[in-house]
Amino acid sequence: MAPSADNEVVHEFRSFKVYKDSRVELVWPECPKVPPSTDLITGVQSKDVMILTEPQVSVRIFLPKLKAPDQKLPLLLFMHGGGFVAFSPSAIPYHVLCNKVAADANVIVVLSLLSMVSSLPGRYQHAMRTRGKRSSGWLHMLMGVELIRG
Repeated sequence: MAPSADNEVVHEFRSFKVYKDSRVELVWPECPKVPPSTDLITGVQSKDVMILTEPQVSVRIFLPKLKAPDQKLPLLLFMHGGGFVAFSPSAIPYHVLCNKVAADANVIVVLSLLSMVSSLPGRYQHAMRTRGKRSSGWLHMLMGVELIRG
């Protein structure tokens, strides 16, 4: 029985496969992950926020230790990905990096994965669907600027 057109592999590499319908399947081993938590050394808190459920789009937010309860902080948006990226925002290398940036620069860091798994227009469509949504109380209460809308 011949494979359906959707499941036909047009390119196969060591770490990924490209299907005829433009889907990409990653085939490398998983990197160990860090659960959202409070870092005992830096005091940076992290949490995961689901932005969209279908398709699944989530971010990890890193909040440095506040010096005052009403302190407003700048926001750094780290868009991880774009081409041949590995791992998720909860993977150890990215978690450690964003934790350090949040602590050292005293900024809120939002880490988002721009996965190569979806086709290119899909990534932009996901971003447009989430525009203006306030999914996290942390961002609403602690950001030093209002939400900018296009």
